[in-house]
Amino acid sequence: MGKIKTILTIIAYVAACCLLFFLSFHDMQRDKQESRKELDALGQTVYFEGTVIASPVYNNTILLCVAVDTSSVDSFYHFSRHCAVKVQDGVAVFPIGLIDRNDSSDVFKSHAGKVAVNKDYSRKTLFFRDGDTLVEELSLWKGKIEEIHLLMAWENAKDTLKKNLNN
Repeated sequence: MGKIKTILTIIAYVAACCLLFFLSFHDMQRDKQESRKELDALGQTVYFEGTVIASPVYNNTILLCVAVDTSSVDSFYHFSRHCAVKVQDGVAVFPIGLIDRNDSSDVFKSHAGKVAVNKDYSRKTLFFRDGDTLVEELSLWKGKIEEIHLLMAWENAKDTLKKNLNN
């Protein structure tokens, strides 16, 4: 009787682990689909381009702050579990991902002079620096930033832009 109880306990444990794995995998897939839907909706709504005025780092995630030259919207704000972007008063702020100082594309993006996000609704982000261009798939993935980080970066960039215009 002791062996049967042990075997049944092991079977129940394995079944519970399999169920948890399945539920976790299913949740990850649903999350990925939601993220893709959000990005698709944003990709049909907003584009902007301009000069990078700052690239602050919050929780190891780079935010690019852009003085907007051209935009499809005057004012746009989106912050969710998946994506983040704010365009308002001639300033746009969006995350470009986690920082990896050993990755040359991360260094290029974080030191870009100009950027074009979703120009012509291409679902691409173009980073321009010293005559070179880096093209990446549109990603407004928020990484580890919190909403306050996006808003603080936008406020600081807006203040920087005002100071530059006054000089």
